[in-house]
Amino acid sequence: MSKSRKLSVYLFALLVVFFVIGCGAVQLTGDLIRNFSEDVEIALSPGVTVEELKQKKNIAVSVNSSFQNKTVVAAYGTGGANENVISDMITMEFMQMGYSAKTLVQNVTDTSSDETFQELAKKGFDIVLVGNMNVGTTTSTTSHLTGGNIADTGILSFTIKGIDCKTGSVLFIISSEYGKSKRPKVVAENLANIYNKMLDNELEAS
Repeated sequence: MSKSRKLSVYLFALLVVFFVIGCGAVQLTGDLIRNFSEDVEIALSPGVTVEELKQKKNIAVSVNSSFQNKTVVAAYGTGGANENVISDMITMEFMQMGYSAKTLVQNVTDTSSDETFQELAKKGFDIVLVGNMNVGTTTSTTSHLTGGNIADTGILSFTIKGIDCKTGSVLFIISSEYGKSKRPKVVAENLANIYNKMLDNELEAS
């Protein structure tokens, strides 16, 4: 069953409950809507084409996370994990799609020196994915009533820039915002899926 189909079924069921038990169902319905909510935006730099991006098969990944001024990303379960975990998960997703991908140990941003990008180009990389993951906590009555946690910490939004290693110029930006915090693995899968759809022209750049 597709995600949209599942959402329709769940919403119908919760609306029925609403008429039976009243206001309590409003919170449950709101939880459900937030759980499925995802806002995605893509922007290609002027002159950059999808066909050009398809030729760039060697990808480096350097993604940071931010939560209360700490470089920590929430792993599934309790506690946190080194922020390289999310970069590794993204790297794995791109490897599974057939790219030659590698997580960078050093922190790279779009403001890094030209020498940094030139060095990456010398190592054979075409693009470096840099960006930020915004980590936070959301609460869910639905999750709590079905045996889960009342509050979950995870990724609420992210921005990813694809930078050309030869020139240091930004090729594209992908941003996504969730209604409910997501596990790092889920976000990595979403990013890879968004990138794939972008190259297949299934998602239009703004």
